Amino acid sequence: MAFSLLRSLLAVSRLNIITIKRQAKRLKNATPDVFGQTFPLSVCQEAMARANGFQHWHEAQQVLSRVGADRNSPWWTIKSRNDTHQATLCALVTLELELLRDGALVMLGQAANGALPALGLLLEEMSFSKKPGLILVETDHPAMQDTSLWPAVLELGQEDLLADFRSVDLREPRLPVAIDAEPENWLRALAGVLPDPKREEWLGTGEASILKDLIGHYAELRRMEVCDLYPVKQAMAVIMNPKMLVGSVVSRMTGDARTSMKMDCERYLADSPSPCAQNVMKAVEQLDGRYHRTGPILHHESKRRPVIALFSRDDPASVILAGAVHSMFYWRWPSDETCPILYFADKTVDGPPAFLRGAASRALIVPGTPDRSWSWWHEAGWHSSMFASIGTDRTITAAGRRCKIETVAG
Repeated sequence: MAFSLLRSLLAVSRLNIITIKRQAKRLKNATPDVFGQTFPLSVCQEAMARANGFQHWHEAQQVLSRVGADRNSPWWTIKSRNDTHQATLCALVTLELELLRDGALVMLGQAANGALPALGLLLEEMSFSKKPGLILVETDHPAMQDTSLWPAVLELGQEDLLADFRSVDLREPRLPVAIDAEPENWLRALAGVLPDPKREEWLGTGEASILKDLIGHYAELRRMEVCDLYPVKQAMAVIMNPKMLVGSVVSRMTGDARTSMKMDCERYLADSPSPCAQNVMKAVEQLDGRYHRTGPILHHESKRRPVIALFSRDDPASVILAGAVHSMFYWRWPSDETCPILYFADKTVDGPPAFLRGAASRALIVPGTPDRSWSWWHEAGWHSSMFASIGTDRTITAAGRRCKIETVAG
């Protein structure tokens, strides 16, 4: 059956349900004249649903939601698909590809070839789950339109939809939004600038634990549940010079907390900071020159608006900010309610970024490599991930089956 016919049937179904809703409201207004008494709207809706072949009004509401006409649905709900989008969806459904709750879905192959099915799946997952999504693009290009992901946007006909996403280039010297995060998420983001395996080693040290506690204490002094970069800078200053701890945040702690903090600093902070802490401090200093708390607070806005974030590992400061943005869509949600996330490598990279390590649930990864035996996957502990291979002829191979994204002319 041609996709144009399917779209026509959806349009007719949508119109019929909307007409039933209107008729129910008109019937309610006319009940005093017709029945001699006033009936509530719920009774009129139930009557109109039964008169039009539905078993009850709830069934009509379910149909309305499925055809994309529910007013309670978020604005990114997909209400129509062009032929390419429909063909992409059919291929994904045929192969039963979906975002996993306990691992990542990795689309191997050239990034340009994986852009179409990856973006199509992300938009469908956002529409179905009614949750905002995050698109992380690692690139050297100055704009989203210059990346190899943009042709997929045009083919799907969703450029107007993505135009309403919050777009932020984390490499820019001045950001249009304020980026906040919880102390533990700032710590994960800071560790993202360190190479393997030093990252995991440093996160397990007392130095990193004290840094997280200090960020939290400085945030409490400013009465902030989520904090910006300023408490991070204050905490890093103490890590670099423990003598600064005297007369600062410690003076405002209670007796037990003050004693515990002093003992931890004497035990874990040496006279000179570790090389890892020094590398983190360099990235924080880069952030200090570009980070300004202006514009909307992204931590609040991201609850109701999807985000596109551009970054590059050639710029360590942008990696820290990308980790903080990622935490807004992953770590602050319950483990089974995380938002759909797409990581797209628009350049040659040595594995996905570190902040995705241990945070792969409902993540879609397009690494731009065909290598399934890449050691990174095993080092990251992504044993539960599912792999799909994307060919140059728009074929998707997964779970022993192959399907081609083939547009059928309507």
